[in-house]
Formats: sequence, C-alpha cells, structure tokens
Amino acid sequence: MKRLIEETLFVTLGAFFVVIALAVGGAWWWYSSNIKPVSDNNTKQEIIVPTGSSFAEVAQNLEEQKLIRNAFAFRVWTKISGDEVVVQAGKHQFSQAMNFEEILHELS
Repeated sequence: MKRLIEETLFVTLGAFFVVIALAVGGAWWWYSSNIKPVSDNNTKQEIIVPTGSSFAEVAQNLEEQKLIRNAFAFRVWTKISGDEVVVQAGKHQFSQAMNFEEILHELS
C-alpha cells in the first residue's frame, strides 16, 4: 500500500512538473515571438498620438497599424524592461522594422 502511494505521488509530481514546464515554455515562446519586429520593412508610417492617450491605447493603435505584433506583449516588455513610459502627444514616425526599444524611444 505504501509503495502504491509513493508511486502515485511520484507520477502526480512528475505530471505537475511537466505541465509547469510546458506552460513556462509556451509562455516564453509566445512572448519571444511577439517582441520581434513585424518585418524588415523600413518604410516610415506617421502615427498621431492624441493628447491624453494612455500607453495601452497607443500600444493598441500600434498593433492595429501593424507596427507591433501584440499590444499586450509590448506593455509587458515595458514593465519588464523597467523603462518609464511617458507618451508624448503629436506626430511620430514608425516602421515595421523597429523593435520595442526604438518604438518606446520614439514615443518618448
């Protein structure tokens, strides 16, 4: 009986760690695939940021204009990077080849 309990516990813990590893691996794959530039296209596109726009609104607009892959990943990246987000209203120039750091610099 004791051996059966130990085997069940071992299998359960093993399955738990496999699920955790798959979840972490999947999250890392999603994140790393979404922080890449959209393409190599360096053609500049003008985006107007209205006064009072939140960072989340600007990120969503950048995603809709296909300048970033994912607005949520962009917001997560800014939190992880520790960069202060100060969005300047006005006209900004972006391209699909820009990475998150370049986009954040342009917004500031």
